[in-house]
Amino acid sequence: MKKLCLVTALLLAVTCAVSAQKVIDERIEVDGQDAKMKLSFADTIKVEAWNNDYIEFHVSADIDNNEHNDYYDLKISNKAGKIEIVEEVDFDAIKEKEGTKNLCSFETDIFYSLKVPEKLNIEIETISGKIELLGCAGEMKINSISGFIDYSIPEKHQARINLSTVTGEVYSNINFDDPVSSDISWVGTKQKLTLNGGNKDVELKTVSGDIFLRKL
Repeated sequence: MKKLCLVTALLLAVTCAVSAQKVIDERIEVDGQDAKMKLSFADTIKVEAWNNDYIEFHVSADIDNNEHNDYYDLKISNKAGKIEIVEEVDFDAIKEKEGTKNLCSFETDIFYSLKVPEKLNIEIETISGKIELLGCAGEMKINSISGFIDYSIPEKHQARINLSTVTGEVYSNINFDDPVSSDISWVGTKQKLTLNGGNKDVELKTVSGDIFLRKL
């Protein structure tokens, strides 16, 4: 009986910990619009292309061990034909609640998972978020200051890839239209690469993160 009670208690504790995360699920209709996302405090952003004409958006947020999850919010709007998705964390309100103006350390674990129309044009901005792109074939502007960017590219995607990283490295198993010279540095580099004739602009930028270009 004691063993059973202990197992039950552990299961309840795990369930409570998981349920304490703030979870948001959204279905966002796309009708020819582009999408811009400002997810500054993300840890991971996974974007996967699919055949549907809407965005399936999932986020789980943990602010300071779930103590301040109520101060996280997601703003979704449609401005001038562009879908805008902005993450907000009210750190000032957290400081006020804690009764200290000098509070400057916050623990955030925020994970995003999206499924998007394959040819949707997207912009993503984040500070240290790790960005994974799977099968996306629209135009893209992807910017992470310290997180890596990992792009699995559809075989027939016609892309003009403009990439840059200041201190990170670039890894690729893609055969681009113009063979990349062995003399080109792939550490702290800027490159313009063309795939299948290239008519879709793809911009990948990070300061200290690595960039991965993979065959899908």
